[in-house]
Amino acid sequence: MRVTVLVLAIIGGALGILFGFLALIFGILDEEFTGDRSIIWLGISALAASVAGIVFGSMSFGSRHQKIAALGLIAAAIWHVISISLFGIPGMLFLLLAGILGFFVKRPRVENNSTPARLEES
Repeated sequence: MRVTVLVLAIIGGALGILFGFLALIFGILDEEFTGDRSIIWLGISALAASVAGIVFGSMSFGSRHQKIAALGLIAAAIWHVISISLFGIPGMLFLLLAGILGFFVKRPRVENNSTPARLEES
């Protein structure tokens, strides 16, 4: 299940980066016609949310802090959809699903075999 969370986070982050760049393009066009730069900053915010989603997804894969990573994925999903609203829905769905599944990931058990290896004397 850890791999599933990682793959969903990467897909959500990639979609978020794609739609974040699309929002940047629309923001540049909007600035040319109206002089308003707010959409450009929202596109940059969406790119940052997507990168944060990928980072939290990779954090849930190999870290001890999997619940924090799941909360980070959910926060990145909400941040992403607030930044670019309708363009952010595809990335938000994958990041949100990865965040919800991240709560159900169990840490792998590590066997603690603390008996030292003994050398055989001959």
